[in-house]
Amino acid sequence: MKKIQLAGLFLFLLMLPVLHSCSNETDPTDDTEQTTDDTVDPTDDTTAGGGDGDLQFTGTRVSVTFDLCELPFCSISQLVFLDENIGYAVTGVYVYKTIDGGETWEYLINQDITGKLIALSENLLFLNTYDGILKTTNGGDSWNNIERPLEFLCDGAGINTGYIQFVDDVNGFVQDRCEFLELYSTVNAGANWNLILSTTLPIKEYYFEDRLNGLVRTDEELLVTSDGGGNWNSLESMPSLFDYVIARDGFFEFPDGSANIEMPLELSASAIPFTFDVNALGDISVVFFDEEAGSERWQLYLYVQETASWMLVDTLEPLSDPLSSYITIHMTDAKTMFIGISRSGEILKYFVE
Repeated sequence: MKKIQLAGLFLFLLMLPVLHSCSNETDPTDDTEQTTDDTVDPTDDTTAGGGDGDLQFTGTRVSVTFDLCELPFCSISQLVFLDENIGYAVTGVYVYKTIDGGETWEYLINQDITGKLIALSENLLFLNTYDGILKTTNGGDSWNNIERPLEFLCDGAGINTGYIQFVDDVNGFVQDRCEFLELYSTVNAGANWNLILSTTLPIKEYYFEDRLNGLVRTDEELLVTSDGGGNWNSLESMPSLFDYVIARDGFFEFPDGSANIEMPLELSASAIPFTFDVNALGDISVVFFDEEAGSERWQLYLYVQETASWMLVDTLEPLSDPLSSYITIHMTDAKTMFIGISRSGEILKYFVE
């Protein structure tokens, strides 16, 4: 299942104008481990569980063996895992790879990173950066630059690096991030781009299942195409062919044929899904943030599709930095959850005992 990262992504994007100044603050070959007081004691394995019979989780802090520049904007912004072992950590300036579930990390590239890493396989990766979209077909040994079809600067302030998605090695999409009104596509790995949608209301999110079938959501409607953006239809819900989940007000919307999932009833009305992920089984892992909950403002929940029930996995430690957050989460099909903490080098890992 695919999904959209929520408030954590927007918080990171607000920091982008100052990213360019910190790309060479540290030597990525230096193996000095970073530590922080923002989260759990690194010598303590926190065990958590409940709400789902015998399903219990152990929570640990992943050994951080990659470096961050000293500025907070260089901290973790995205975690992507292809399976239990192979994954990627994205910071403001570096991408790292692990092949052992986060125990060790290999440096891949140093760039001013302004958006997402798209990992379609261990070899095929796309990375949205200050200067363009980088593509590798050999796992990061070499990268080629793809020019975006966007004006570099927004009117007023900010840079327009867009929001990217690629579904294979040649078919990709980019949405403008100035007015949020335009969506472009390429069928030849960025050699040419075509405007496929211009809206009157800002695009909240978009997603393509493949080169032909895509959706766009605004505040007022859900637009769906089956011909790569040549034609768009307004629908009430997502067709069943989409492998995607949308966070709505009070529930998670699944495609037709699958039931929507209400938020946990025990949460207060002020709790919001700050970031979430959905695995191929339809399980949902969510970091909820509740500004009014004091020391319990960060909570990790899991919805288990097999039992159709929510469980509280853990109440996450308060963060000492008021600008820090549990910014990104990734869950594997085995329900292993990796959580990245912004403005630090911290990664939490929760796995089934």
